[in-house]
Amino acid sequence: MLEKIISICGSIPDSFTKIAPQDSSYVFANDPLYPPLNLYRFFGGSATVNSYAECYYYAELGFNRSEFNIFDILQILLGLIIIFSFIYYIYKSNKYNKAEFKKIIISFIEITKKQSKNKNNQTALFFLFLITQHFFIFDFIRTKSVRVPNFIDEYISLTSNVNFFKNLDFTAGEFIGGSYSIYLTSGPISAIGGVIGWNLTNSLSITRIANIYWIILLQTIFCLILSKVNKKSSSFLIAMSAVLIFLVPWWQGGIYLLGELSSMIIFINSIFLFNKYRNLSLVLISISIFYGKLLTLLPFIGFYFFIMVNERKIKLIIKDFLIFITPYISYLLLANYILQEFNLLLFLKNQFNLFVNHQSSGLSNFWDLSLIDTFLDSEASGWTNIEIFRILLIPILTIIIISRNMKTIDKYFVNISRSLIASILIPYLWFWVLSPTKWIRYSQHFTVICILVLLYLVNFDLLKNKFDLVMTIIFLLSLTDYYDSTIFILITFIFVGLLQFKNDHKRYDYSKLFLVVIITIGIVIPYFEKDIFGNLNITIEECTRNLLDSECRNAYMGE
Repeated sequence: MLEKIISICGSIPDSFTKIAPQDSSYVFANDPLYPPLNLYRFFGGSATVNSYAECYYYAELGFNRSEFNIFDILQILLGLIIIFSFIYYIYKSNKYNKAEFKKIIISFIEITKKQSKNKNNQTALFFLFLITQHFFIFDFIRTKSVRVPNFIDEYISLTSNVNFFKNLDFTAGEFIGGSYSIYLTSGPISAIGGVIGWNLTNSLSITRIANIYWIILLQTIFCLILSKVNKKSSSFLIAMSAVLIFLVPWWQGGIYLLGELSSMIIFINSIFLFNKYRNLSLVLISISIFYGKLLTLLPFIGFYFFIMVNERKIKLIIKDFLIFITPYISYLLLANYILQEFNLLLFLKNQFNLFVNHQSSGLSNFWDLSLIDTFLDSEASGWTNIEIFRILLIPILTIIIISRNMKTIDKYFVNISRSLIASILIPYLWFWVLSPTKWIRYSQHFTVICILVLLYLVNFDLLKNKFDLVMTIIFLLSLTDYYDSTIFILITFIFVGLLQFKNDHKRYDYSKLFLVVIITIGIVIPYFEKDIFGNLNITIEECTRNLLDSECRNAYMGE
């Protein structure tokens, strides 16, 4: 190892002292006598070093002077795939040669499949994959949790929900309105994992990690239920449950214990249970709104509007309303129990005013809105092109996919396709037309629906057209953050090429496997690119005594 470092950095100076940084904030001192070097890592990443100590540090991490990396290999593979694809299409024009060519490919696949026919071996391989997958997922979440800056909304959510689960007092302190304040917009279901993590450790990093695993667990439970109800294997959905959260734009809202992700996961899964478990579905949707995020009311309005149009039964609508409102009544009863002077009408009025007059709603100044000015003054004006593509175009493309497969979807899930489209469209139009702020976390009220709908269309084999299947997989892959445009094109070529050899029966199986593996690899890559591991032992001493204390809030915000 020492010889390799010398070959990269040069001879070790007599006065050299090895430096071992304790965290990512350490800055190496520049040495004006040391010529700057550009170093590269095989799995991607580069660094410019300006001293021998800095060069030594990066060389130990595996950096070297060679610019050749794994992405160069993948580009070569892309060229080979194009060549072989061209050869294949030449053979395709001749029936005899086409048959022989496919025979070779199929025989190779059969040899591979014989090695995994035993169900016990398949189960063992699946669990081995899950263990490996979660090893990298945990590291990915850990790295993110220690690097994101503190955010006042996180403090508010953590404090209010810790107090709620301890004594049913939903409060983050008087500075935000006291108990059951209308400004506490992320309800108890948003922070169950975080509350458990905080009560066990008082570590902010572990609290954040625990909350992401709560969201993963929530989605996994729904996947198991949907698989059982529809008599479908749950393997693909279980494997995807762990990684699909990272496809959501600004998924770190879950790290901050905000309510969008958890409430939308409950909402969209409840839609797919609606026609078989109507009452349970309505209760869950109500919980996602009143104990999660009030803004989830927008996709629910879109969803239930077409339910009313299709059924046109007043008695059933009244019954649905009474079931739907029950969780909210329980919330109001808790508020009445905790607050000595609780005015129901005033509380409802204030909550309505907040919904209408909130800085992000756009309802109070509807007639003065200008689409261009609103966009330029919003958070969205600073987004990258890929973020705009994901949040502006993916929902429209999802609606097109649903429309093209409406008959199949309605037959399998009983007339929900129009409701699905409306549940995407209502929050989408509000976000892009009305909302002056366009905060990216609010886009989750339609992007989460899109991701899960596309995922379920693939899982339940509802895309009978090969083109729709290919486009759905590509849409899902385009939501990954860890592939540049070249790699993404390569992945797309590989996927399309693989489907040329699959009949309709096997096409879904290979598509699911490809999707899980590629998205998981996107989580693996950062593991080999980072310099250090996150420290989970950092605590805020002032908050270990009392979260509600102003000293805790000031310490959290670094004041």
